[in-house]
Amino acid sequence: VKVSITNAMFKKLQFHNFQNVGSEDIDPPLTIAFETEAIWVEEPQKVKIYFENIMKATAPGEVPRYYEGIGEAFLNAFMIRTMTTNNDVGCHVFLDLNKENEKVRNIAIYDNYTGGLGFAEKGYELLREIISEAHFIVKECRCTAGCPACTGVDRIDKKVILWAILSFLEEAVEPTNFEI
Repeated sequence: VKVSITNAMFKKLQFHNFQNVGSEDIDPPLTIAFETEAIWVEEPQKVKIYFENIMKATAPGEVPRYYEGIGEAFLNAFMIRTMTTNNDVGCHVFLDLNKENEKVRNIAIYDNYTGGLGFAEKGYELLREIISEAHFIVKECRCTAGCPACTGVDRIDKKVILWAILSFLEEAVEPTNFEI
């Protein structure tokens, strides 16, 4: 895969306490592009339909961050299983066309090094365990609505995230009474 990362601004932090003291735009933005190895998983059809219905129920301009939460949970589990850090691997959720020419979201986890170092290959071998681990991480977290530790985002319905992650492995019963 070809990965392109662009930084358009940087955040200024105080050295001793990491307090945010502002940000600055970078002009022109810094961009790095490289070819590397990756694994990606396509969202199950049931998850796609469920999230489309959630999107219809949200207020205009408000986008639930469920895919971001699933991607972050997958990335955390990937790093645990492959003994890597966020400097070694990255994650991105993207739209693509499937075999039936429908738009579907995919979650890609890629090596953060040109040519790859084999992390994605190892992740491919452990994919079922990584998805199970992602489910475990979110389920066992003490938060009630997602957090930086389990989903990377907060104020999302954890039962929806848990169902979606489990749906990558098996048929699961859709949650009802979700909160947007």
